Amino acid sequence: MSSSDTSPRPSKRARHSLDQGSSPLHASSSPFSLTNLKHHPEFWFDDGNIVLVAQHTGFRIYRGLLAAQSTVFADMFASATSAANEVLEGCPVVHLTDPEDDLVYLLRILLPTSPTCYRTPDPEIIHSFDEIFGVVRLAHKYHIQPIEDQELRSLQEYWLTSDFDVFFGPSKSHIDMEPVHYIGAVNLARLTDTPLMLPLALYQCCYLGSELLDGWIREDDTVEYLSPEDVRRCFDARIALTCQESFLVSRLFDVIHPQRCKARGRCAPIVAALSYTSMREQPSPVVHALWEWSPTLVGLQGLCEGCVQVLHERDKEQRRRIWDALPRILGITVEGWGKPSEGAGNAA
Repeated sequence: MSSSDTSPRPSKRARHSLDQGSSPLHASSSPFSLTNLKHHPEFWFDDGNIVLVAQHTGFRIYRGLLAAQSTVFADMFASATSAANEVLEGCPVVHLTDPEDDLVYLLRILLPTSPTCYRTPDPEIIHSFDEIFGVVRLAHKYHIQPIEDQELRSLQEYWLTSDFDVFFGPSKSHIDMEPVHYIGAVNLARLTDTPLMLPLALYQCCYLGSELLDGWIREDDTVEYLSPEDVRRCFDARIALTCQESFLVSRLFDVIHPQRCKARGRCAPIVAALSYTSMREQPSPVVHALWEWSPTLVGLQGLCEGCVQVLHERDKEQRRRIWDALPRILGITVEGWGKPSEGAGNAA
């Protein structure tokens, strides 16, 4: 959702950080009549024994099933039962400050009503990033650690991996990610203290342009912004990444040793011409510092097999060098970055 520099900011409800979005768990400050309550079609069970209210929508569910998975919910329900300030059809009513859509996403995992609600490796089932974001936020808020860990792992399987070979391998992700979603990914990494997600998330944010300031508009019209510190990181790193792009190209099309050329050095003028052209062309907005040159190299005319192989090796070597340096370029410290690992590091 691109916007020009001259277009006004969208008039949306802003959420500058996830911590600020976590308001008190109980009744909202504005008066609300239960007679106007809309029953959620998927989560209104006639034999449910508690009613959750989010954005004027009611969820009549089973108290015990949620309380067994969240100590926060258990405490809330115990308080609601003892106080019994509001009752609907014999059920205690608990008001939440969470977006309705996020609550639906979480309940579909905790109280699945169909097989598609289960997290499976089925490539046919694609989940939106908005869904993953909402589930992680609420799972963290309500202390449902297994769900939080599960959703974070799904992000780290590909889009936010710390493994170089996984990132440049075939995508097996079941999450639909757009560039602007990485704003939310940075905020999730900060919220959940998952620093291994930060290098790629911040790297992608560096290339958002004005969208970095516009923020990510969620399905419920709230807007996620990076913190001022992370915005500054992205602006500073963008300059460094541009230098890395130029250095990569200069190394990629550097002189090839005659012993590697199977055409007895006849490829040298072609490589020199490629270097001249690539260094003088207008920078492409789609060419990032980690952009993979190998697919382009396959179609080069006039180069022998040996020289093409050298270019492939250089391409991977230079991308790996930039990959390993991402935390330093972004001004953060991440333990374990660049190594195949499921553990979390520490970031500053």
